[in-house]
Amino acid sequence: MNVILVRFLDSVYLREARLCVRRAQRARTEGNAVRHGGAAFSAIVAATAATEAYLSELLAHLADVRAVSREEREKIRKKAHLWEKYNALARLFGPGIDSLPVYRPYQALVTLRNTLIHRNAEFIEPGTWPEKLSKFRDVIPHVSGATLDWTSQVLDADTAHWAADSAWQFLTEVDSYIPDPARFPPGGPRGRGAQ
Repeated sequence: MNVILVRFLDSVYLREARLCVRRAQRARTEGNAVRHGGAAFSAIVAATAATEAYLSELLAHLADVRAVSREEREKIRKKAHLWEKYNALARLFGPGIDSLPVYRPYQALVTLRNTLIHRNAEFIEPGTWPEKLSKFRDVIPHVSGATLDWTSQVLDADTAHWAADSAWQFLTEVDSYIPDPARFPPGGPRGRGAQ
């Protein structure tokens, strides 16, 4: 039986995030609030999906070449948060990544995506954010306004641009901490290096 491992979906998702950023910018300029918010949402989701795809593929590949045991891989997969999974994997090869400058923005990105996707609608005062997201208010670029709901503040082209950049910066940094035998050098022919 032939088996394959699909690799490099992170690059596809990151490219899609960049396209969504451009769509959001164009829609904002045109004054189309629905397209603007939808494109920003799509950029945030695609950017975060890129980091999930990379981790999933990387864990499978590292287990296949026996750089990590299947038990280590499964232990990492069971961690509650995506950033914890990355940190646990990095610790297998050296220091963790939780003290890196890209770590908190990455936590913010994943929390933003999760809050948008797994939404628990409730009545909250305009200008306030859901509790789990509010601790990242200083990290996530957003539209200011005491009369705006939190989704209107974050579903913006600037937030979308930040999301795509944060994912790219995080993955670029991860490349230097976690070995990946199949990864081209940053900026190599696969094109993740091209922003």
